[in-house]
Amino acid sequence: DDTCQSFNYVGINEINNQFSFDISPNPSNGKFQLTTNNEQRTTMKISNILGEEIYKSAVRRQQQEIIDLSIHPEGTYIVTITNGEATVTKKIVVVR
Repeated sequence: DDTCQSFNYVGINEINNQFSFDISPNPSNGKFQLTTNNEQRTTMKISNILGEEIYKSAVRRQQQEIIDLSIHPEGTYIVTITNGEATVTKKIVVVR
């Protein structure tokens, strides 16, 4: 039997490819630009390596936003953006 079956799976990577953001420059002196391609309103949260939230903001659709962490110490920070359906997390390093 030469039956051909087709399967279409949606995985986590595929969902994340539809919703993403960029951080530049990284590493940064504390000021960086966040650019998102999201079509929905999102929430951005930045936490220090201990998990303490130091910044929170609503991000509009397809927006570039300047974030200033220069009052915070050098180190690694976790940037998490959630749009209600997916969550994407990236790291930023602050060095001076």
